[in-house]
Amino acid sequence: MRIKGSIIHFFLILLVAASTGFTQKALFRTSSQKRLVETARDHRWSVNFHKSKPDTIHIMAFMVEFQPDSLYLTTGNGRFGMRDGGEKERDELRWYSDKTVYKFDRLPHDSLYFVNQLETVAQYYRKVSRGNLVLKYSLYSTDPDGNPYTVPHSLPKYSPGGKKKDETLDQYYERKSTGLLRFSRDAILEVSKIPEKSPFSRLTFNPSDSTIRDETGLKTAFLIFHAGATYFTDARMDSEADMYDVFITPDYFKYYRDSLGLPQNGVVVQGKNSLLVDELMICSETANQDSLNCGIQGILVNQIARQLGVPDLWASSGSGVGGFCIMDIGADFNGSGFIPPYPSAWVRAFMGWDEPKIAPVGVAKTYSIKALSTVLDKIAMGQQSNDTTILMVPINNHEYYLIENRQRNLSGNKNLFNYDTTDYRRNPIAAYPFHVNLDSVLKQTGPSGTVTLPENNDIGLPASGVLVWHVDEHLIRQRLQYNMVNSDSTYKGVRLVEADGITDISVQFQNVLGELVSDFGGAEDVFPYESVIDSSSKTVRVNGFGPYTRPSTRSNDGGHSWIKLQFTPQSSIQKEYSVLMRGSHHHYTSNISDSVFKVSVQWDYLVPSWPKRTAPEEFFEPVSGNFDPSTEAAELVLVSKSGKIYAWSADTLSLTSYNRKLLPVDRVDLKGDTLHNSDTISFLDSLPQIIAMPSVVANRVFMPSANGCIYSLSTLSPEVRIDTIRLDATPSSYVCNYKDSAWAVGCRNGVVFFGNFMNPVHSVKLKSDSAVNAVASLAGSSYTIAVIQSDGRLSLCTAGKNSADLSIVVPGIAPYTLVTGDLDRDTALEIVVSDSRHGLWVYELDLKLAKGWKEKPTDWPSTYAYIDTKKQNADDRTVLPVNYSAPALADLDKDGHLDIVISGTNGIYAFNYKNALLSGWPAYLDTRYWYQRGSVQSSPAIVCGANREPLVLFSSATGDNITFRAAKVVKADLNSGTVWFYLEDGALDSITDFTRAQMDTILNYNDSLIAHDITPGGLIDALTKDAKRPSKNNSIIQSSWPLTAGSPLICSPMLCFMDEDKTPDLIAVSTEGWVYRWEIAKEILPDSLFWPMPGYNSGRSFTYGGSPLPVIAGTSEPISFFSYPNPARGVKNVTIKYQFSGPASNVRLDIYSITGFVVYSMKKMGNPPEELTGSYPSWNEHNVSVEKFGPGVYRCRLEATINGKKHSRFWKMAVIK
Repeated sequence: MRIKGSIIHFFLILLVAASTGFTQKALFRTSSQKRLVETARDHRWSVNFHKSKPDTIHIMAFMVEFQPDSLYLTTGNGRFGMRDGGEKERDELRWYSDKTVYKFDRLPHDSLYFVNQLETVAQYYRKVSRGNLVLKYSLYSTDPDGNPYTVPHSLPKYSPGGKKKDETLDQYYERKSTGLLRFSRDAILEVSKIPEKSPFSRLTFNPSDSTIRDETGLKTAFLIFHAGATYFTDARMDSEADMYDVFITPDYFKYYRDSLGLPQNGVVVQGKNSLLVDELMICSETANQDSLNCGIQGILVNQIARQLGVPDLWASSGSGVGGFCIMDIGADFNGSGFIPPYPSAWVRAFMGWDEPKIAPVGVAKTYSIKALSTVLDKIAMGQQSNDTTILMVPINNHEYYLIENRQRNLSGNKNLFNYDTTDYRRNPIAAYPFHVNLDSVLKQTGPSGTVTLPENNDIGLPASGVLVWHVDEHLIRQRLQYNMVNSDSTYKGVRLVEADGITDISVQFQNVLGELVSDFGGAEDVFPYESVIDSSSKTVRVNGFGPYTRPSTRSNDGGHSWIKLQFTPQSSIQKEYSVLMRGSHHHYTSNISDSVFKVSVQWDYLVPSWPKRTAPEEFFEPVSGNFDPSTEAAELVLVSKSGKIYAWSADTLSLTSYNRKLLPVDRVDLKGDTLHNSDTISFLDSLPQIIAMPSVVANRVFMPSANGCIYSLSTLSPEVRIDTIRLDATPSSYVCNYKDSAWAVGCRNGVVFFGNFMNPVHSVKLKSDSAVNAVASLAGSSYTIAVIQSDGRLSLCTAGKNSADLSIVVPGIAPYTLVTGDLDRDTALEIVVSDSRHGLWVYELDLKLAKGWKEKPTDWPSTYAYIDTKKQNADDRTVLPVNYSAPALADLDKDGHLDIVISGTNGIYAFNYKNALLSGWPAYLDTRYWYQRGSVQSSPAIVCGANREPLVLFSSATGDNITFRAAKVVKADLNSGTVWFYLEDGALDSITDFTRAQMDTILNYNDSLIAHDITPGGLIDALTKDAKRPSKNNSIIQSSWPLTAGSPLICSPMLCFMDEDKTPDLIAVSTEGWVYRWEIAKEILPDSLFWPMPGYNSGRSFTYGGSPLPVIAGTSEPISFFSYPNPARGVKNVTIKYQFSGPASNVRLDIYSITGFVVYSMKKMGNPPEELTGSYPSWNEHNVSVEKFGPGVYRCRLEATINGKKHSRFWKMAVIK
């Protein structure tokens, strides 16, 4: 028990070191930024590259010891092997002489001992890299006899002991770090003391790549073996001056440069030319101490990996991916430090040592995954292997799964494990990290008993089975240059999908002794596994995961990928049993050991062969239609704002490619740098100066151009044909197909052209010369179209006339959008106007405001938090967020009237024809966290959802999770919980409703909201008529929405029928140039597409073209009413919202104080919201000023006559001042 307890303390040390003080200043985990070998840092993606050639590097190692010391703060006396040791070293020397305690890495620790250590590490990398990395090494001492270099001071001088009573942790670690850097400086200077005899004399600095080369031209790295034991195995916690094993980079030399008296960010030594040693690996002589027999193999493998440029995968809270990868804290000591695990799938791919097999997106298929250890063994014996060891399954454009088969023991030799002897029923394998029987696994070499490379380094893993890694390239790109890939335990760049759905790796716990403990992974974290409690006959089997499981296949932004993964062993011949105590019960878990696993990959809803790829840029809204006469299926046409045209067939089996021209495009690498011409995309054609979204007229795609024309894509096959329609002015709007083949387009000089098919017919000169922003059909009325110009002039025009029939000026801010429809069921159309700040107006056909609408726009969709906390002009609408998207029309509440649905600040808003918000609306995003100022910038689409209820779809850059990046915090108000900051594009923004703890966290990071608050994303989300995300009951309440697109969606969602299966197709386009197509038969019914795309249809009529609306829903309550906000805190006005079960008269509202005094009374009926109305159906609103109300509770009474009978209803309202 003493040794087992010591190991627990040892892991406690690792955890505390990682979580309490090892920030950048503590030098704990770092990674080289030099390009010693080819890695994914040299390529756009972290896994999609083929290694051009094997790498060879030279490691120069130096043996360095200290001046002797007799302090009990260290293990040993500062000399290798504790030579000349005294009383203090008695116990350690006794354990070394007892081969039952220190069985491996015994004394002497001489040159041969370190050479053997380096040879084993070289074999490890040769094997795991499949021969792609060759490590040459040389060990240096002062003379041929192996006498080490000696620094001027004792170990405690360089590695101070415990924290002083009067210093903070930061001050203590500052002291510790300064000592480490001072030791690094002194060691290098000691090695180079006699320049002509120095090992550096043979080296040359290569300015072309800033590397140091040896005499053969090999890139060279430096390693110091120092005397003494590593701090990380101080089981008794009695030698706090033992030194950390660290990797030092130029950043640390830069930080401590003045303290060290260095003229440069490193130590200058003389070689064949001047050399700057600014990166350095430091490794302890041994990990043996306090009777704990541990090796330094894991430390060496980890140090060299960081020198190669492999990022750390530990999290700020401790372990990041557990003991499953050498780049995690604690994995250094798998197999007691003698058996470092093989790198994870992501690390191997990152280094170019393993090429993933990519599962085609949308294609259901089963793959075979071979155990890594068997493939490496096969290659090590000189045999070729094409077996798949990593399967890559894309989630969206920047997230994917890497799936691998990792096995501890395929031999069936039970002697390789230790077992839990306290349980006699199932004889389970002992818990990690105590499960490896080192005597049976390890082989020794040399007089010191250094270990050779074991047959399978994965024997030390926490479990056997299929590991699934969730990789997020956006997060990696943000963090890689800072070596913080997994710094945020909530959103990791490389995350192990824990099969039991409990994300406890990287979570800290306390045991019964109050000590911090951490989970490094176990049998329940790999696929597949079976679990049973005690002697229960019920067995839980987990052999995969999908949309509704836990874990789920959702992306990091919270969206559904609709991927289903199942893992099946090929033979199921061998199981490994483990046991956990939870409460008073034994939980037995078994993993399956098999050399081959079958992985079944399925995509629900995503159409095979989609998404398609384009060059990443901005796009206009897409259109669909049958533009290829040789096929019956439709085609999708997408036009970029640079004029690139793309076209794809709906037929997933078609081999026809319309996009035949090649376009080199730039990509962004993992560091955020632009790589020019790094990819090639195919496109259909390119047109100059396209200024508005395309429209479909007579089965042709019309694209207005600033060249004074409209380009018409007439056909895609057999040849692409693009015609030109010349105009006498420059278009400034889209083309509106208002009837059959008739169309209209607005121009910059205030002229509207009418045309038919390919011919302009006549033009209308408007009263203003201002550019036309929008055109909408007035089909069914005496007018042809409505148009609005940049100066706000709204005009009604009739085809055949030379001037506008009617016009007024709308007091908004250009540009404007228009939609039309019969909102109030009077058989006449209304015109809905929205400006660039999403203010709303509704006009009748006589251009008078509809009832309930005012000259001052409805600005609900533009809720705004001022950057300056000083009082500003409330009428200044220029400070409101800009939003160019158009509204949509649909009957959401089924009262027979069209409602106005519009995107806006942090959500979607819905108004009835009377200018009242629908009940339950708006639908806000991110309310689980805080209210975020950020607009939904696309037009919503409304379709028929499950149960034939209206379903609102919209493109969201936020959705469930926070998805923006703040570059610099400029101001914070702790009282209101508001933070003002600059975005990456320089725009000033703000977030409010932070808790004090959240504020403290943000301010702790000084001037940045770093990636722990951010995850990039883009979603297609959905809302029911009640402004709720639709849910489904599948044992627990979940939703089929949102859908992930990976990056923000630049276009609005589009619904269309692209093939003959009668299932609507949902189209979305992301900023990264991915074009998605889903068919969600159970969620989107073909019954009715109420408003399927911006403009209602591909002709961009911008008028509701559905059938007359039936009245389905109503209220049985004679009067329903309430007030908001309630309580009214710090507001001037309260809104009374009310509705009736039928047309009402004699409506009266009275508000009483608690004593019965009438403080407000209104019975005048007229134009709401200032006056009351008896309008039916749907909600009405009335505004009440509460500026003169005192604080208290008030009783509201609403009275009305309905169907000849008087009714009344009461409501309590609170005012807080």
